[in-house]
Amino acid sequence: RRLPAPIFVGASEAMGARIAEEGSDLPGIGIEMRPMRYDTNTTDFTHLLGRVWGRTKDDDDRFAKLGRTPPEYVGKDGLEWFYEPDLMGKAGTKEIEVDAKKHPVRVVGWRDSPTPGTKLELSVDSNLQSLAANLLATAKLKNNPNPVVRGAVVAIDPSTGEVLCLASTPTYDLKKFEHGISKIDYAELTEDDNHPFINRCITPTYAPGSTFKIITSLAMQESGIFNTSTTVYCDGAFHMKKARLKCLGHHGQTSYLKALKLSCNTYFCTMGTRVKIDALAKAAREMGLGEPAGLDVRNDVRSGVVPDPEYKAKHELGKWFEGDTANTAVGQGYVAVSPLQMADVVAMVANRGVMYRPHLVHAKGTAKADMVTVSPEVTHRVDAPDSFWSTLIEGLHMVVGPGGTAEVAEIPGLDWAGKTGSAEHSKDEQTHSWFVGFAPLDHPKIAIAVLVEGAGHGATVAAPIAREIVKAYLFPANARVNSSSAP
Repeated sequence: RRLPAPIFVGASEAMGARIAEEGSDLPGIGIEMRPMRYDTNTTDFTHLLGRVWGRTKDDDDRFAKLGRTPPEYVGKDGLEWFYEPDLMGKAGTKEIEVDAKKHPVRVVGWRDSPTPGTKLELSVDSNLQSLAANLLATAKLKNNPNPVVRGAVVAIDPSTGEVLCLASTPTYDLKKFEHGISKIDYAELTEDDNHPFINRCITPTYAPGSTFKIITSLAMQESGIFNTSTTVYCDGAFHMKKARLKCLGHHGQTSYLKALKLSCNTYFCTMGTRVKIDALAKAAREMGLGEPAGLDVRNDVRSGVVPDPEYKAKHELGKWFEGDTANTAVGQGYVAVSPLQMADVVAMVANRGVMYRPHLVHAKGTAKADMVTVSPEVTHRVDAPDSFWSTLIEGLHMVVGPGGTAEVAEIPGLDWAGKTGSAEHSKDEQTHSWFVGFAPLDHPKIAIAVLVEGAGHGATVAAPIAREIVKAYLFPANARVNSSSAP
C-alpha cells in the first residue's frame, strides 16, 4: 500500500507553508494537521505527566488486551500512560480513492467520525509544583560532593487523597522528546549517575528513619502499652547484648511526648522490642506500607519492604535478632518506603485513622459542561481510640514547636504537626533528610512528605522545604491555578 505515513512530526507553520508552496517539486510529500498533546511546563511536571511518542509493539499488545487499536502517538510513562485509554478517544475511518498504482487521489469522506478523548482536570497546584521543584533543585547540601540534588516532595489533600504536588529531582526537559530525541541526548540521560528518569516520589527504596516512629506509636497502642506516663531512661543509646544503637542525645528519663518531640531512639527502640516485630509489621501494613500506594501513574506498582522474620528467611539474610526489631522501630534496617507512602501515612494521622487512595485527576469528562469529580476511595482504616490520635498529634505538634527537632519548620500564625527523620543508608555518607507533616492542626488541608538524599538531619533541609510549601499553599499570594496536559 502507498498510503500516507508520517516522516516528521512537529513542523512549524513556516515549514508547512513552504512545503505547501513547493508541493510540485516535492512529489509524494505533503502536510497534514494532527491533534497532538503538548505540555506548557516541560520540566517541573516531567515525572508526573510523562512522555508521548510513537507506539511500539508493547503498546499494541497492551491495547490489544483492551480490544482497542492505539493511536500513532501514545503515553509512555506517568499520567499519560495510565490514562491513555481515556485520552486517546476513538479514531474515525477515512475513505480514500486511489489510482491503479494504489496512489491516493482524493479523500472521499468519512465512514465513521472520530470521537474525542476524555478531558482530565488535575488536582495538581501548578504554583505549588513549580515551587517544590525549585526548592529541591536549589537546596544547599553541606558536605555532599554531588552538586545535583536528588529528592522528592509529595503533598496531598488528606480529606480526599488528591495530589497537590508531586516533584522529583533531578528532572529532564520533555522538549527533547517532542520531535524524537537524539542518540546523544538519550545516552546522556540514561548514563547519568543521578538517574533523572527515576520518579523518586513513588520509588520505595528509602529507609524512613524516625518518621517511622509514627508507625511504632500505633503498634504500641494496638499492643496495649501506649501510655504517656511510662518512661524509659536514655543515656545516649539503646543497649542490646552485643551492640548499642545510638540516640540523638542523652535525654534522661523520657516519656512518650518528650520522646516524640526530641526523637529519642532509646525510647522507641525499647518500645519496639517490647511490642515485638509482628506488631510493628502489622501496624506498618495497616498504614499502607508494604504495598503500592496506587497512584494513577505508570510504575506505581512497587511495594517497598515491611521486614519480619519471614522476610529475612526468604532472602537468606539469616536469623531475626532483637537488633532487627530495634532498627525497625526507628525506621532503619530493612524497612523501605517511598515519599508517597509516607505522605499517605501522615495523611492518615491527620484523618485520625482513614487513608484515601492518592490520585492526580480531580475530574473527568468529554467537555467542560459534563466534568465529573473523582470520588475519594478509602484504602485503609485504623480503628484506634480518639485519645490515641489526639496524643500522637499533640506529640507531632510539639516536634515543630519550641525545642522540637523541627523547630525550624515553625510558621507564625499556624499550628501544625510534623516529624523529622534521618535515614542511614551508607557508612561513609550523610543520612537522607526526611520530614512529614500536615496542616493546619485542626481541619487539615495539606499533608506533605519531603525527602532529600544525603542532606543530613531532617531539620537541615527537608523540614525547611516543607515549611515553605505549606506556607505557600495555606497563605497564597495568588489564587490557585490548576495545570493539566492539554489534548
